[in-house]
Parts: sequence; C-alpha cells; structure tokens
Amino acid sequence: MEISSARNRIRRDLLPALRVLFNPDIDNTLSRSSGVLSTEQLYIERIVSRLNRAITLTRPMPRARSYGVPIAIKRAMARHWLQDGRSYHQSEIRFSSIEGVLQQVNEDSIHSFPIVGG
Repeated sequence: MEISSARNRIRRDLLPALRVLFNPDIDNTLSRSSGVLSTEQLYIERIVSRLNRAITLTRPMPRARSYGVPIAIKRAMARHWLQDGRSYHQSEIRFSSIEGVLQQVNEDSIHSFPIVGG
C-alpha cells in the first residue's frame, strides 16, 4: 500500500472511528503527542551525537549495557551504528534490526543479520 493511500484511509476511516469511540479531540491529542515525541527525539539525537564524539564507534558496537545507558539512547546509538558507512536511509532500518543489534551487544556477539526488511 502506498503511503498516500494509507494516509487517506487513516483520515477517512480510522480518525473518525477514534473520535466516536474514544476521544472527540483525538486530532489535538495526537498532534500534542507528536510534538512531544519530536522534541524528545531531538534531545536524544543531541545526546547520541555527543556520545559518538566522546567515544570511538568501532565494529562491533561499544558495549553500552554495563554503563546504565537508557534504552532510548541505546536504540539511537544502534540506529546510528547501522547507518554509519552504509547507504541505508534511516526510514529503511526496521525496529527489529535495531533490537537485533542491541540483543547481540548484550550477548557480546555481533553477527550478521538482516538490516533492511528485518
């Protein structure tokens, strides 16, 4: 399904149902949530940029688990690590690929696994 088609179905079918069944003000609620998440993502990206400058990212990815790094920061670092030196756009890297990196980091064993299409 194309993105524009999915967006149209959300606007035409899903949002009206959510308004009726759950919250008449769902549009504003989603808009506020989106704004909060965008701000938090920018903050996380700044932290990860600082971390990346402070440490040398090598292959395999640095073992961040023992340093009390929050999971959101670990995920952002894994996403940056997956993008580093590859031609993948951020939107092509699936959540399952990021979780796969983190699992392998926790197991101290980086192996090959699908990055795109996960």
